[in-house]
Amino acid sequence: MKVEICEKFWNEKSRYDVAERQYYEGLHKIGETSWSTGGIDEILNRMSLYEAETKELRNLVINLSKQNNDALKRLSLLEQRLGTFVGQGNINNDVVDQFGSDSYDKKC
Repeated sequence: MKVEICEKFWNEKSRYDVAERQYYEGLHKIGETSWSTGGIDEILNRMSLYEAETKELRNLVINLSKQNNDALKRLSLLEQRLGTFVGQGNINNDVVDQFGSDSYDKKC
C-alpha cells in the first residue's frame, strides 16, 4: 500500500509542483500589492492629512477655551458691576408693576 501511494505521488509530482508554485506566487503577489510603493505613499499622504487636521482641531479647541475663559471673565465683571449697582439702591422693585395690576394705576 505504501508503494502505491509513493508511486502515485511521483506520477503526479509535476501537478503538485505547479500547484505549489502557483500558491507561493499568489502569496507573493498579495504581499506586493498590499505593500507596493503606491500603497505606502497613499498611506503616508493620509497620515499627513490626518496629522494636519488633528493639529487644526487642537488649535481650534485651544482658541475656543481661551474665548470661553474671556467670556467668563467678562461675565464675572458684569456681575460685579451689577452687584455694585444693586447695592447702591438704584433699583427699586417696589415701584415697577410686574403684573399689570389696577392698584399700580391708583398709586401713580
